[in-house]
Amino acid sequence: MVEIESYTKLRRAKGRITKGLYNQIKKIEDAVNNIESPNLSELLEEYNIPEIKTVEVNVNTGNANGSSSADEDLINATIIGVVANGNQDQFIKEILVGEEGQITVSLLESATAQNKFIVSILKSRE
Repeated sequence: MVEIESYTKLRRAKGRITKGLYNQIKKIEDAVNNIESPNLSELLEEYNIPEIKTVEVNVNTGNANGSSSADEDLINATIIGVVANGNQDQFIKEILVGEEGQITVSLLESATAQNKFIVSILKSRE
């Protein structure tokens, strides 16, 4: 009979420990689920961190330059990089940000086929 009482006490203790651990885990899970994710745009603005944007620019066959659509977010932006996104059959002469925020890629010679570029731009916070 002593063994049965000890076993019963152990099972009850195990049940209380298991329930207590479950409750603690549930509290942690609820706390984690209630954490608000910060809005990245708000953080970038609050700490004055410039945002990077990518723009696709195509230079069509027979042309020496091509431009993206105007984008007021890119006015006064800084170009930080460019990569070919497919064919590139000519060297890049220059890349400019226009007054209306359009990105223009100029090649040394006219393209013999369509040339596609991805241009990375550091947006201005002005």
